[in-house]
Amino acid sequence: MAETQHTQLVCYTLLCILVMAILVKLKHMRASASRLNLPPGPWVLPVIGHMHLLLGAIPYQAMHRLARQHGPVMLLRLGHVPTLVLSSAEAAREVMKVHDAAFADRPVYATADIFTYGGEDISFARHDSRHWKALRKLCAVELLSPRRVRSFRHVREEEAARLVLSVAGAGRIVNVGDMLKVMMNDVVMRASVGDRCVQRDAYLEELDRVLDLMSGFNLIDLFPASRLARAIGGRALGATWEVHRRIHSIMDAMISDHRTAMEGEDDNDAGCEQRGDILTTLLRFQRDGGIGGVALTNEKISGVLF
Repeated sequence: MAETQHTQLVCYTLLCILVMAILVKLKHMRASASRLNLPPGPWVLPVIGHMHLLLGAIPYQAMHRLARQHGPVMLLRLGHVPTLVLSSAEAAREVMKVHDAAFADRPVYATADIFTYGGEDISFARHDSRHWKALRKLCAVELLSPRRVRSFRHVREEEAARLVLSVAGAGRIVNVGDMLKVMMNDVVMRASVGDRCVQRDAYLEELDRVLDLMSGFNLIDLFPASRLARAIGGRALGATWEVHRRIHSIMDAMISDHRTAMEGEDDNDAGCEQRGDILTTLLRFQRDGGIGGVALTNEKISGVLF
């Protein structure tokens, strides 16, 4: 009997400590939030935030309903992630034109972090970093300049003609979406590496998996500091790493083959200029020490091509 009472006392004590810890944490969060001029939002629940308000409805409809109550600028917490919701043209203009520099960076979620080599590609790199500025200059001046885009016109025309011929000679029902995807991949591959990708089908298959993984979300995205979320979402991240390794292997093979083909060319890059593809340009900058003081590693080249 005494042992049972002792066990109950210990349980009650631990429960009180847990409740007090939660209350102290909530008080600290409210005190921190009170020092910031944050937008209004619904009453937030511990741990899950406002996720319960988005369940059972199409997200944008649920947000529209909440915006009618809390205004065109509203702060939601999806798990542990603060999310700013804009629902008027004036608010969007304020964010995207007046305060565009403050909102220029994109959050790098767990899945995107894997596929973008730690957020080091041009889409996710910090906009004020030397790395991003160097990549922007590289794309604007060398890779995507009007002259360079015009130089790929024959590639687009040849692949479009190839698509028309394949449809005309098929004599059966065709999946236009799949054929357009293949054509666009061939256009991108020829512009990037100078020829159609030998591992095109494998690349497209892995690219589909990449798009599926990046369009969804992992529990780690909503609870980045939670060990439990990492334990639950770890299996999905394992699958993400597997896809990343396969697609990186394909791209690394293309880079190695291209570098081998460039060996032995003279210093004036006549062969490189004649080919004029994007990978040639990137490898030339890599050989010359990078651009803007930023070295172009194979990972950065893969990120640009991807």
